Amino acid sequence: MSDWQGWGLQAWNERLLSYFFERREDQQAPVTTLLVTSETLARVTGDSGADPEGARDAFINAVRNGIRTPKSLLENASNYQGWPNPPPRGSTPRFVAHLLFTCVAASESSDDLGNEDSFIARLRELTENQLPGNSLQDLPRLWANLARWLEGNEDRYRRLLLPNPGSFTRIGHTVKLAFPDRRDQKQLSDLLDRAGLAGVEPPVGRVLSAVALDRAKFRPAFQAAFDEFRLQFQKSGVHTQSLFDHRFWTAVREAALRGRGHSDDLTTAVRISLLADEQDDTLSIFAVADADARGAIDTVNFLDLPFAYGSWAFGLVPSARDSVDEEGLSKTATSILSGTTRLPKVSSQVDQGLLPFVEEAHGFWELAAREQLGEATLVLVRQDLLSDFGRLVCPNGRVSKSHYEGWVQVRCSSIPILSFAELSGTSLERAWILQESLAPVSIRLAGGVRADDGWLGVREVLPRVVAIGVSDMLMDGEKGRETLEKVDESSWKLPSRDMSGEITLVALRDGHAEARRSIQLVSAPGSEAFKGPVEPDAWIVEGAGATTTLSSSYPYADDFCAKDQVVLAERVAYLGADVGTFCVNPDLATWRVIHFGNQFIGARGTGYTSEIHPKTQVSDANTRSRWRTMLFKSAPSRLDPGFDRARRSIKGRAISQDLPKVDLEQVVPEMSPLILPVPSDRANRLVKVLAGRASSRSGVPWREWTELALRVLQVDQSRMELLTRAWEEAGLIDVASSARWRHQAVFARRPVFVGFKVGEFTGASLAGLVLPATQDEVRRAAAKRGALVEERRSVSEFVPSTVALRLHSVEDLEALGNTLGFAVRWLDLEGVFGQKIHQHSVASLPPEHYEANTRWPRWSLTRGEVADIEFRHFVRKDKDKPDFWVASSNGATAWSYSLNVARSWAAVMTGDSVLRDSAGHSFEANHAFMPLRLARAIGVMGMGRSGPCSGGSYRYPIGSPLLHQFVAETLFNAFDLSTVSTATFITGHRVIHV
Repeated sequence: MSDWQGWGLQAWNERLLSYFFERREDQQAPVTTLLVTSETLARVTGDSGADPEGARDAFINAVRNGIRTPKSLLENASNYQGWPNPPPRGSTPRFVAHLLFTCVAASESSDDLGNEDSFIARLRELTENQLPGNSLQDLPRLWANLARWLEGNEDRYRRLLLPNPGSFTRIGHTVKLAFPDRRDQKQLSDLLDRAGLAGVEPPVGRVLSAVALDRAKFRPAFQAAFDEFRLQFQKSGVHTQSLFDHRFWTAVREAALRGRGHSDDLTTAVRISLLADEQDDTLSIFAVADADARGAIDTVNFLDLPFAYGSWAFGLVPSARDSVDEEGLSKTATSILSGTTRLPKVSSQVDQGLLPFVEEAHGFWELAAREQLGEATLVLVRQDLLSDFGRLVCPNGRVSKSHYEGWVQVRCSSIPILSFAELSGTSLERAWILQESLAPVSIRLAGGVRADDGWLGVREVLPRVVAIGVSDMLMDGEKGRETLEKVDESSWKLPSRDMSGEITLVALRDGHAEARRSIQLVSAPGSEAFKGPVEPDAWIVEGAGATTTLSSSYPYADDFCAKDQVVLAERVAYLGADVGTFCVNPDLATWRVIHFGNQFIGARGTGYTSEIHPKTQVSDANTRSRWRTMLFKSAPSRLDPGFDRARRSIKGRAISQDLPKVDLEQVVPEMSPLILPVPSDRANRLVKVLAGRASSRSGVPWREWTELALRVLQVDQSRMELLTRAWEEAGLIDVASSARWRHQAVFARRPVFVGFKVGEFTGASLAGLVLPATQDEVRRAAAKRGALVEERRSVSEFVPSTVALRLHSVEDLEALGNTLGFAVRWLDLEGVFGQKIHQHSVASLPPEHYEANTRWPRWSLTRGEVADIEFRHFVRKDKDKPDFWVASSNGATAWSYSLNVARSWAAVMTGDSVLRDSAGHSFEANHAFMPLRLARAIGVMGMGRSGPCSGGSYRYPIGSPLLHQFVAETLFNAFDLSTVSTATFITGHRVIHV
């Protein structure tokens, strides 16, 4: 038993106020009728199992019991502080339930209302004689006070438009608001059901035709309202707001969308729609919901999708299934289109034989609502409607087959709205979505990127403004009032500039404001609170020589590693005893100097003794100057407190010009940071855009990522593979393939400090997708802790830079992480190619039953076709498996879900290398990219981030010679051909021979 049966008067009052007047996304228009029926009261309870008559009786009894003390319905209603004025703004009027009680009395009349006496008699009967005759004079004032209070609280509640009371000066508002009466409500609902309009936005022409034929069955009050509406519609020639607000049309929409005597069942608790993925120009449909409604529909089960598509978080599969996969989603879609499975609202659109789709920001096609029809360009059309659809709606459309029996697919440039007369007598006459209807003028936003409580104001991704039936759109903002540029009949674009702050959109028709909407635009998302995958192990990514899952894609450990990485990670110079000499062997050095954050830090070397003093100087003046600068401008290392006294002891001799000069050939180490491009502002703009998308959904579909990156970075499509790889290797994103269905997505990585021991310091690099403002905050917070800070740029201007740090202790790094809310992980070089992260061994038999495979002759990143290599791509269409690749040569075969892994093995099979050496201790991609885990480890310790160069090559700026050597040795050990030595394998019904 639900608690609504025990609600008192004020509990009903609060819920009725919310139900009838509170603003919602789909409920903005002013209130012009108040249909307080048994069915409505059942919906007010929020209990899907509530009996309408039981709800009605509970409400009547609550009012009767609540007014017994003053023994007057209206005296109790006016018993508040401030009467006869409206209640104060921000308070809750206590008399809403009382007023709606009078509407029940009006709607439950058994015959036409003849005079006030008959209404008073019915109202007195309902209150059990708690209605003194002289109290009725307060009724108009109470209605007026409610209207004024709602207007004063318009930010939350809809306005109430009070009708002219006519000759019934005391009860006129009630009688006209409670329109139509109960009998006419039922009659109207039955008529619309028979006309096939149940559950759809009613087309005005069909409604007028149907009601006109049955006009005599309605009472005089309804007939008068119908005649008045029809006359106004015929005169206006346009869809005005007053027509939509007319009490006749309000009653029609309520009867069509909710019905009389019908329960709302699922529709009040959950929204259901259809999404479609386009594969090879053909739509594959699946049903989705925005809430879990398990058990509500016998034939389907509601299950969590791998990640949400906008508000759509649940997929509908056959009721016997307990997991989401592509096969189950496909079966449900087929059942819906055949009519076997019935879903609220969706099936009524299926019955019409037209399913228009629009491309949405989540990357999929989505079933279009009626107000989106002008944006739909792809339509599923039932076969029997195709001829008339092509003739009347889309004469130049491109028709193709669909996956679904009895349906075809049509591409259109646009879909027009037609009149009832134009469609009458054709096969489309019951395709109500095509017919003109009345709708409130509403302003909505299409596209764009949601951020916090508003939209991202980055100019490349500003949303479009959509409003149907208006002539102009204005914008009030920081630059005053601006007129927006019209894109088409129903949409406008915001000014092409970055914007932030609140703007108000004003829709005009014939110079009059018909609707307003205020929205907030932000310059960047508020944080990096990205939504990660619910099941990281259900997503496949490149691993170390094989593939792994998202949960283990980074070479990080939870525990601090004490191994010193100073020789790999730092810019180090080893100084000899004589002025201007530099040592190759660290063990022979008298002094050791490192450079970081624009500062030299010095210490005595292994070869230092107190007896060593400069005896000679090199003949090159520049080399001598650099030696002296490094030694005498260094800050003393905390690990060598005697360094400063030791160098003072030799300073006089070291700066002397009298030392003998010697000619010496040597390599002077480069201590300055690498000169790399300044990041383009477009790179940081893409960070903001992706952060906004990743904050509202888990995983961005590959197609959407590509479209956003191309639009913001303004680069050629051919560069997308290289730039995406650079963002992956920088640790900004993961590109993953679903292990359960054929789908690829991009996941933004949350910021994290990756630490390692480096000499006297705890080194760290900031990884993850980091907003520019957050990077600035990191620099400030690190500087306050006495840390050295250095910017690390990329080879490409289209990859954001990051921050490298040197702190005095592990505790300092952990405290910095706590201050900024970032996790601290530790670099694990030994685990870069550890066996524990191999999830899909390249030497095992590949997956079976893949229907199609094609040869990839140009598999190499930098070469044309390579002899003696067989490289194939395997695809399993419309199934729940990702693609994979196979490389074969000379008795060795390797397969992988990762293209780069397969490329790497193919490179080794040719006797060539994955990477090639480049000048300055760096590498360039050869046949493949550097293995992802290794690239991310090098990105933490190296001198910069990888990326594509302007000349077309892809470069890794390593820096340290020893780090360069570590990469070469790691690659040599990782790709061992003896582990992939089978010459033949079977997949599906095909045998591949090497």
